[in-house]
Amino acid sequence: MNIQQLEYIVALYQYGNFAKAAEKCFVTQPTLSMMVKKLEEELDLILFDRNKNPLEPTEEGLQIIQKAQKILNEIEELKSIAKSSKTKQQGKLKIGIIPTLAPYLLPLFLKSFTKSYPDIHLEIYEITTTEIIDQLHKGLIDIGILATPLHEKNLIEKKLFIEKFFVYSSEKYLHKKKSISIKDIKSTELLLLREGHCLRNQVLDICQSITNTSIQFVAGNLDTLIKLIDFNGGTTILPELVLKYLTKQQLKNVISFENPVPSREISIVQNKLFIKEHLINALYDHIISVMKEELSDSKKVKIIQPTLIK
Repeated sequence: MNIQQLEYIVALYQYGNFAKAAEKCFVTQPTLSMMVKKLEEELDLILFDRNKNPLEPTEEGLQIIQKAQKILNEIEELKSIAKSSKTKQQGKLKIGIIPTLAPYLLPLFLKSFTKSYPDIHLEIYEITTTEIIDQLHKGLIDIGILATPLHEKNLIEKKLFIEKFFVYSSEKYLHKKKSISIKDIKSTELLLLREGHCLRNQVLDICQSITNTSIQFVAGNLDTLIKLIDFNGGTTILPELVLKYLTKQQLKNVISFENPVPSREISIVQNKLFIKEHLINALYDHIISVMKEELSDSKKVKIIQPTLIK
């Protein structure tokens, strides 16, 4: 048994087929297949069900792969610590961030973070909550930035901030109050994101008491929803950070909820294997410091838990 063999079985688990795993490991497919077969013979275990497409680990194989992943992570962490002890913080962080957060949060901290930590390279992917969880488990990304709590085994959540929800509407009757309850949104067309976004399900949870509202799933992103309402009318619910990017005219369409304000919790989520912990802590502390100045008071809120799409 050697480190290469451990890398090969982890790659097979991550990518689900021999060709892709071999490409990622920079070896030929026959070489990778032979090395995995030798490891199975040495362990006297079948690690993968080769009849499945994509390839799936056996029950015993998954336990071995998770151990292998932990060993490889520890080796990577040792190398990273050794480098950082000689120089400044350095390394690469692969980050998954949900689409309803990425365009509004990233501009607030990316420039200042890269200036403070020029030797930490961030590789960022805009993907859904379900994809983030899957890739965290498989070790394809180091952290996720998304709405929590997730209650996922083997994942650790570190809360960054609370983000309130606001109503965005062209309906004049909604603007007569300083703040409204969800029951005030009635007899109007509520526009939401299409399926696949956890924010859509959070909004549905907020609006579950409404019976007279026509709900339409019409858009793939929040900017499209805003433009539809600006030109055609209607109502939607937006996270607080979106408000920073609205024009003065658009801000006139924003209405606050009365207390307790529906809100979402945003966290950094990582695997319990603690790979690149010192890099993650640097990013976590930086975002915390930036966001203290960006959001309103988070008291008297009601956290809406994200509903995962399996």
